[in-house]
Amino acid sequence: MEKIEQAGAKGIFLPPYYPELNPIEYAWSKLKYALKKKAARTKEQLYQALSEEFTLISPQNCQAYFKHCGLCP
Repeated sequence: MEKIEQAGAKGIFLPPYYPELNPIEYAWSKLKYALKKKAARTKEQLYQALSEEFTLISPQNCQAYFKHCGLCP
């Protein structure tokens, strides 16, 4: 923590796990919803669906997830 503060940053401690403070949960939720709609039933279909659905998560989405979790000013 000392090194972090020396660099001019502030370290904060979070609980061991709290889904509402974890931005990845929002991205996975969006991805899982889209994958369920595709209903891929083979490995090849799943890979194709994943490659298409990952484009749904834009940089703006990521910024919003971090902001919602209080991790971005």
